Amino acid sequence: MLKEKTNIGHPIQYMSKSKSTPSTTKSASAKKSSRQIGSETNPLLQYGLLAGILLLTLLVYLPAFQNGFVWDDSVYIQRNPLIYTLDLPKIFSSYLAGNYHPITVLVHAIEYASFGFKESGYHIVNVLIHLANTLLVFYVIRKLSNHLWIGLITALIFGVHPMHVESVAWVSELKDLLYTLFFLLSLSAYMRFMDQQKYKWYGLAIVFFVMSALSKGMAVTLPVVLLLIDYFKGRQLNQKVWIEKIPFFILALVFGIVAIYAQQSEAALHADSIPIMQRIIFAFYGYITYLHKLILPVSLSAYYPYPIGARDAVPAIYYSYVLLTLALVVLTWKSLNHTKKVFFGIAFFTITIFLVLKLLPVGYTVMADRYSYVASIGIFYLFAEGLNWLYFNKANSSFKIIATTLGIGFISFYSYATYQRCKVWENGLTLWTDTIDKNDNVHMAYLNRGVYHLDSKNLPAAEADLARSIELDPTYAKSYYNRGLVYQQQRKFDAALQDYNKAIELNPNLANAYINRGNTYKDLNNIELALADYDRAIALDPTMPESYNNKGLLLQNMGNLQAALESYSKVLQLSPTYFNALVNRGGLYSKTNQLDLAMQDYNKAIAVNPNAGSAYYGRGLVYNKRSDTSKACADFRQAISLGYQNAQSTFNQFCQ
Repeated sequence: MLKEKTNIGHPIQYMSKSKSTPSTTKSASAKKSSRQIGSETNPLLQYGLLAGILLLTLLVYLPAFQNGFVWDDSVYIQRNPLIYTLDLPKIFSSYLAGNYHPITVLVHAIEYASFGFKESGYHIVNVLIHLANTLLVFYVIRKLSNHLWIGLITALIFGVHPMHVESVAWVSELKDLLYTLFFLLSLSAYMRFMDQQKYKWYGLAIVFFVMSALSKGMAVTLPVVLLLIDYFKGRQLNQKVWIEKIPFFILALVFGIVAIYAQQSEAALHADSIPIMQRIIFAFYGYITYLHKLILPVSLSAYYPYPIGARDAVPAIYYSYVLLTLALVVLTWKSLNHTKKVFFGIAFFTITIFLVLKLLPVGYTVMADRYSYVASIGIFYLFAEGLNWLYFNKANSSFKIIATTLGIGFISFYSYATYQRCKVWENGLTLWTDTIDKNDNVHMAYLNRGVYHLDSKNLPAAEADLARSIELDPTYAKSYYNRGLVYQQQRKFDAALQDYNKAIELNPNLANAYINRGNTYKDLNNIELALADYDRAIALDPTMPESYNNKGLLLQNMGNLQAALESYSKVLQLSPTYFNALVNRGGLYSKTNQLDLAMQDYNKAIAVNPNAGSAYYGRGLVYNKRSDTSKACADFRQAISLGYQNAQSTFNQFCQ
């Protein structure tokens, strides 16, 4: 008999004053500087140097091609029904994990159509887009600075810097890469418009801005960056310039409002939980820490918790970050007496990092490496300018040696650190063990490592990590929920019910807890309570296929076959490639002798997962009912080879 597929449910993890002359004219010193840095370099040499940068960047990211799915990849890829079909209206009208980024979801859908769940394909796409972004950084900075080598050095640092590993080696951060791609394309088009005053470039700048904002909401800072570029390139900020920006600011406002609504849909905003003064102090802390890690990227982590509890007094040491920021502001302002370059680099960084300084708290971390992906360009530009100044503007040859040594030293360190950090993102075990090694009081790290152990069927290790997570934060519902899954798989049903009840007490809207409490009641043969929990899960989240699938199984066992069929069909309406529902509905069709429909479902199930014996076994039963013994036995053999437990006895009965 075909064993029906119940969804145990999936674990839940915790889910960047003299003024400079206008660009249209050059002073004699500027012309001399241009000659010094080799702006007349042979184009073949320029292309060769750029190819070398891309090759080095590719080499340091080679370990990422071996990585699997981690963390939010389960939400964005493995359990995301939006990517299973190219349903554009649905993609462009849906939030995902508290974000509105339909272009990102669309690209994931294309990836899924191309690679299925083969992780390497997704990682290759991420690395290729990072290479494209590195090229665009070169183009934008060269255009801004009028210096080939400054463009090359900035692009080189951007390509190999270890703070970018999170954006590149983590599949879910495709949104970071895409928004940056279109952000830089918009800047490029706008600078073309500045040079040529042709409105086709202005229109392209707007189009790329919209695409950037549809990839990730952080793109809304672009209009302010455009004004910064106007200032840096010597344009007068007159009425015409401001009028040019009106469409950008209107679009930024619209996308900003959409982003807030998207965050509220997942209750990701929790401004009331952190006092305003704490938020301000930690914004300064984050600002300086980002700068520090961009210069010296040590102790990088996937998770940076708030240093103190929400209601704790702020230690005096954290006020020093306010003083450091004010000192930086003063030095930057004074630098305008000599050059706009320092102001531009610091202002670019500040504008593009401002929204993630947690003045409006989103999530549970004080900062994240990925938030620096675009903002880092401003600091890397200053690094390149500094090396250029040391190398070309000092008569003493020792400064050339210092510049060369610094450049080679930092690039070598960054490259090695990136290569090694890619390995950290290999899987959930390596990632969260690294996080715990750097801070053993992060309850989310234990939660997520526990989920990895749970998925790997290492139940004792999962139980230990989840217990530690609960010890560190006894108010977090998902830790209890996941430990409930562990107890359920260990058939410790009373303990499982206790944890599910606690999870629901802490978070009454946690639909997964109702699904799995329903599963536990079903295992205890308490059908009425199980059905009530499935219905409650459906009421909380009508888009979750697991609720309908498990309710369908329960109804089928109760003999209500028509209602069960409707539940399975609802699953496949939400997620046409949902394997368990295909197998379950195929079994129901087979049981009611609707063999053609059963065959269709089993064929689809095998196409979705050709390594699951249950679909071959079910299809074999259909062939057997059709008296097609040879095909039936072939499917039974395949089910046996894949380890399906009922297949051997059925094969012995009909095929020997």
